[in-house]
Amino acid sequence: MSLDANKGDLAIVESTLGLVRAAWPEATVALFNHDYSPEEVSDPSAFLFVKRLCCDRLFGSPFPRVRAGGSPLRENARAAGRLLVSLWSLLLLSSLRGRALPLLPPSYRPPAERIARSDLIIMKGGSYFYSHGGPKQLLFLYRMFLMGLVALALGKKVVALGHSVGPIRGRPARMLAAAVLSRFHLLAAREEITRDYLLRVLRLPPERVTLIPDLAFLDTPPRGKDRPAAGTRGELSLEELAALRSPRIGITVRHWRFPGRADSGEAYRSYLQAMADFTARAASELGAVSVLMPHAQEDIPVAEEVARLAPSARSVLLRGDYHPHRLRLLYGATDIFIATRIHSGVFALTAGTPVLAIAYEVPKGFGIIGMIEGRDYVLDINAVTAELLMGKTRAILGERERLKKQIREKVAEAVNELETKVPSLLRDAIANQNK
Repeated sequence: MSLDANKGDLAIVESTLGLVRAAWPEATVALFNHDYSPEEVSDPSAFLFVKRLCCDRLFGSPFPRVRAGGSPLRENARAAGRLLVSLWSLLLLSSLRGRALPLLPPSYRPPAERIARSDLIIMKGGSYFYSHGGPKQLLFLYRMFLMGLVALALGKKVVALGHSVGPIRGRPARMLAAAVLSRFHLLAAREEITRDYLLRVLRLPPERVTLIPDLAFLDTPPRGKDRPAAGTRGELSLEELAALRSPRIGITVRHWRFPGRADSGEAYRSYLQAMADFTARAASELGAVSVLMPHAQEDIPVAEEVARLAPSARSVLLRGDYHPHRLRLLYGATDIFIATRIHSGVFALTAGTPVLAIAYEVPKGFGIIGMIEGRDYVLDINAVTAELLMGKTRAILGERERLKKQIREKVAEAVNELETKVPSLLRDAIANQNK
């Protein structure tokens, strides 16, 4: 997992735990974080939602993300040092298996010892195996695979559950991805685009690839009370949100680097301006209220910028650190949801709200939402304009009741498939442990 301030990631962690316990009610589970260090995950003020989940242990990463904003020379040196330590650890484990555990560097010993005692390793869904080219992206892909590589070196069976894969640009990255993924016991793709990429581009054996819906379609109520972060402004209760004039347009926005584009800065500014112009036009032409809603906490400054660019829209901003179950209820109080954060679109769909998705990554953007509503309801972030958003919004509002019926049926099918197929896949992996 990564950070529970991203509510899509948190929802997938909760759903995965629920499905594991459906397969084995008495299972003990440890979570491994691939981005944050042991010191960061042990901070008593961090990962509060995850720490409520009654897991056996939460491990930080021995190779966490390299922080941006520092000295490039220092960051590159740190990354190179961590890479060498990780390669040495993998070499020891591959050569000596369990006998290597006492010889491992201190940062690798605790997670490797826990993996060695485990019956099954699950690479949880939501993680995205991709590389847009270049050394930094190759290093990112390697870090994403690292705990899976530790498990493979220890002879453990690995199941990747609900992933997106691709694009993977560059021969070294494709070779790494194919070599690692082909050794997994099973890879459950969360959309047809990924399944086809695994079979056609990476040439994985068909028997090791299957297709399941995104795990965020499962709604898991929180343990204990769920309250917004104290001291935040701009909070609305569910009743207050539902009382706003209609149409109510829920919106998530996010920062995006527009990888692969030479004009990435200008592309990002154009995206923000398009979102802002849309809220202004929706207010003047439709009498709509745009509600800029939280999904990942890092998106709040982006939402504030959209509101600043369009003061006439009088957009409502929500800033609370909500549990996914609460977000589904809030998103369900809107008439249409425009989702740049794809899992915010999933949450809205599970609440029966029609979604217009803005895809910043092709597989999960077009794949996940497209499987429920169809690709006509997904826009490429590179082509978003206020005019296009207005046209699609008018069309969705005009067929809202038909869409809601279709969404309810498709979401029910997705939930049923997850609840029946995934525990069976997990039990089969254990039953075939010696094969």
